[in-house]
Amino acid sequence: MLNNITDKCFLVTGGCGFVGANIVRKLVELNVGRCIVVDDCFTGNPAFLPDSDTVEFHNGSTNNVDLTRQLIPEADFIIHAAAVNIM
Repeated sequence: MLNNITDKCFLVTGGCGFVGANIVRKLVELNVGRCIVVDDCFTGNPAFLPDSDTVEFHNGSTNNVDLTRQLIPEADFIIHAAAVNIM
């Protein structure tokens, strides 16, 4: 599918949750160029993120229009893993 992702930027919403952090971890293993993580840390934790120079964390919500408008143009791919846990 993707031949070379070492120069690609991935935006992962909800990247500090269980699913999102595992996606980020796999992207780092695949040597992506850059991984932007957006999470409001309501249920997630930045400590779940891998320690890597390619991971850039933004504490915020995807409902924040200004933050979203700032980050989306930087991304080649967006992986939406953010969710609201209302249990």
